[in-house]
Amino acid sequence: KTPMIATLHHCVQDKYFLPYKTFAQKVYHQFWITPIEKHCLSVADKITTVSQYTAQCAKDIFSIDSIQVVYNGIDSDIFYPSTSMKSINKNQPFKLIFVGSKSVRKGFDLLPKIMQQLGDDFQLFYTSNAEQYQPLPKNMIQLPPQKTAQDLASIYRTMDALVFPSRLEGFGLVVAEAMACGLPVVITDGSALTELVEHNVTGFLCEQDNVDDFVQAIKRLKQHPEVCVEVGRRARDAAATRFNIDDMVNQYIDLYAGLLNHEKP
Repeated sequence: KTPMIATLHHCVQDKYFLPYKTFAQKVYHQFWITPIEKHCLSVADKITTVSQYTAQCAKDIFSIDSIQVVYNGIDSDIFYPSTSMKSINKNQPFKLIFVGSKSVRKGFDLLPKIMQQLGDDFQLFYTSNAEQYQPLPKNMIQLPPQKTAQDLASIYRTMDALVFPSRLEGFGLVVAEAMACGLPVVITDGSALTELVEHNVTGFLCEQDNVDDFVQAIKRLKQHPEVCVEVGRRARDAAATRFNIDDMVNQYIDLYAGLLNHEKP
């Protein structure tokens, strides 16, 4: 038979996910998704997850002993830093980007509070349609739809930093993408996000829901351009090393090869 590998990106059964679900989602996850996942995991020859956090969730929820973590890979031919010398002009607005849905789980509700405190010296460009949060601070600007990964990467390269106050992530792909583009990232110290960033080295980990914590980290980047540039450089190096798409593909090739060799007489 053909070997089967089951990969979990995040566990919808995670107890920390519960506050962000609608009633319909709770029913759907419990009576449809969970039985299907249990079956898939029971017949899989190998189980992988995209983070240590998700691996631990899967072990706790499904009582699985053996799980291999294979981090998501980023295509460095698409997500790469600007070729021009990065510089932060203190006299120009500091440009932040948020990539994600407008959901509470993603922490979108915190962004208006963060931007109100930051004021006119900062701008936040966001990808979501956030009509229910209107009126938003004038320093929050909605981006046009990004149709391709190349489009999004081009936007990253025009920004100074990523802000991502998400309350729960199974990995945090946009964080790795922004890092690959040479951006310092200001993110929540929680869930799988803590695995992506070394605090004060490749980015900044802020206490969940602590608006002041995010504000101070972002202000530091504008006030100290050399820190912004250096952290962005280290972020790029870390992303290229730890979240390399070729490494991810090779790990899966090795897993399939091992399973196939194991079945040979």
